[in-house]
Amino acid sequence: LQPEPVKGGCAAAPGLELFALPVEALQREPFEHAGRLEQRRDRLRRRQSLESGALPLVLGGDHSLAAGSVAASADWVRHTSGRPLGVIWVDAHADFNTHEVTPSGNIHGMPVACLCGVGPEALTMLGGSAPAIGADSLRQIGIRSVDAGEKRLVKEHGLDIYDMRYIDELGIKRAMEEALEGIDANTHVHVSFDVDFLDPAI
Repeated sequence: LQPEPVKGGCAAAPGLELFALPVEALQREPFEHAGRLEQRRDRLRRRQSLESGALPLVLGGDHSLAAGSVAASADWVRHTSGRPLGVIWVDAHADFNTHEVTPSGNIHGMPVACLCGVGPEALTMLGGSAPAIGADSLRQIGIRSVDAGEKRLVKEHGLDIYDMRYIDELGIKRAMEEALEGIDANTHVHVSFDVDFLDPAI
C-alpha cells in the first residue's frame, strides 16, 4: 500500500507529482490499515512536494485517501508556511460519518469527520494532532446525500455546505463565489474531489 510516483510533470504542470494509491485493503479492513494512511501522509511530506513548490496530485480508489492528503497539507501549513488553509471538498457526500453512526461501516464515509477530530484516534491523529483542520476552513460543494446520524454531526460542527439544491436554485457560479469568499492569495488551498459529484446516479 505504499504510494509510488507514476509520472513527474507535464507541459501544463512541470512541477506536478502524481501518486497512485491502491485502497483495496482499506476498504476491507479500514481501522487495521489506519497506520498505512499515516505512512502515506508521512511519505508525501518526506518527498517535500509542498516544500519544493510542486503541486501534489493524489489519485486513489475512494475519498478515504483524503484523510491522509488533507492532513499532510494541514501539517505543512501549520509547521512550515504559516499560511491559512482552505479546503474545498467537492463530493456528493458529506463524509462526516463516524464509526459510531455510519450505516455502512466504510471508511470512505468518514474522512471529513476524522480531519475535524471526530472519530477514533487512529484516524483523527493522522496529521500528528487533532483536529487536523477546523470546520471553519472547509467548504463542501455538491453534497446531495447525507446519512441521518451524519446530518446531526454536520449541524453540530457547523459545516459550510453548498448542496445540490442550493446549486440548482442559485447556480454554480454564485455557490463557488460564496464558497471562495475569504480565500485570498495568501491562503493555501487544498481541493479534494470525488468523481461521484459528477454523476447523479451514484
